[in-house]
Amino acid sequence: MSFGGMNESNELKTASPEIEMLPQNSNRLREIVPSVERKPRFVSLLVDFLCMVSVGIAILLFKFVIPPFKRGFYCDDPTINKPYKDSTVPSSVLYAVGFVLALMVVSSTELYNSRAKKRRGVEGKQHYHFTVGSFTLNATYTEILRLFMGFSYGGLITIFITDVGKYTVGRLRPHFLSICKPPPALISNCSHNYILADVCTGDPDLLREGRLSFPSGHASFSAYAVTFAILYMEARFSCHSSKFFKFFLQLMIAQLGILCSLSRVSDYKHHWSDVLGGMLLGILTAVLILDRVLQVLRKHKGSRKPDPDSIV
Repeated sequence: MSFGGMNESNELKTASPEIEMLPQNSNRLREIVPSVERKPRFVSLLVDFLCMVSVGIAILLFKFVIPPFKRGFYCDDPTINKPYKDSTVPSSVLYAVGFVLALMVVSSTELYNSRAKKRRGVEGKQHYHFTVGSFTLNATYTEILRLFMGFSYGGLITIFITDVGKYTVGRLRPHFLSICKPPPALISNCSHNYILADVCTGDPDLLREGRLSFPSGHASFSAYAVTFAILYMEARFSCHSSKFFKFFLQLMIAQLGILCSLSRVSDYKHHWSDVLGGMLLGILTAVLILDRVLQVLRKHKGSRKPDPDSIV
């Protein structure tokens, strides 16, 4: 193949180190991909950041501004006459454990894989570095950042969709009557009539929360976090020295989500169908984030190259 002269050919080799000339009798060029270092485009980072902020703002609006749908109730309804109990797993603990779990699983797996490749003398074809100004993040930590930001985005999406269901449906929690505290005369002379009037005299904040039963937020987020961790480990983590170790870790992670979800039924915070709906929502969101956003579940690993201009 001719490139129009020796000087032009030399310039091509100098300017493009990614191309190596093969013997003259070959019409092919072999591509050699070295370590790639690119500065992320500001617009791409800004769009990803605004997407996360927008979802976060919507969650805050549901929390502090938008009122839940107010449905009526039967004073003799046995599904809402359970006693009020404190949560076994507070929301703060749920979110803290979920995010820490994801960070631990992702970081430990990526660091393990990176060191295993170095020991075997195997390096990936492309190494994307996250560079902003004089700050450079190497390929392994760039991938950890990409995966964790993807998990965070999926977590916000899970909370947002859960809140849409809660505030739209307005299903009463199993302990609603205990926090409603209707007049004693209404309970003593209870007839099977549907009560639409505002007869509750309890704490307004508790009453607001008492109308947010479906779907369960604890179940949806815990299912999202554990499904994300389990499927990510299935795709990225390999333990050649043991047949059972990876499955054992996945089982322990799954138990965290299952116990958290079941506690919502035993605490009389949710009906069983609320928990089931929340778990299905969390599992579906985790699969979509891993497959469509992060593309971790793709069978052909070389079919998609990480975009260094994007957070995820």
